[in-house]
Amino acid sequence: MEVFCTAIDEFEAETIIVDLMEAGFADNEIKVRLPEKTGSIAISVHADDSEGATFVKSILSDAGGQEIAIGNEGSSLEQRPTGTSANAKTPIDTLLNYRRQYP
Repeated sequence: MEVFCTAIDEFEAETIIVDLMEAGFADNEIKVRLPEKTGSIAISVHADDSEGATFVKSILSDAGGQEIAIGNEGSSLEQRPTGTSANAKTPIDTLLNYRRQYP
């Protein structure tokens, strides 16, 4: 199960990612999809069950996430890599690479 949201910019995305990591989510459970220069940043988080998805939705909402939704595992952002940073090891690395590319 995946929980999705959008962030209006990389700073809001960073807040969301940091809050998720502080709540115990690992780097490989958080996916980030970046726009081609401007636009919303999409974030997905893996949740094991509906209780976990509800917990994730709460974190995303509190951190300012927009358009929060729950989807199936097969709809993961990882399967649509356009705009992601190929050499990034963590979601935060992805955002830092994006900031360097589009200052």
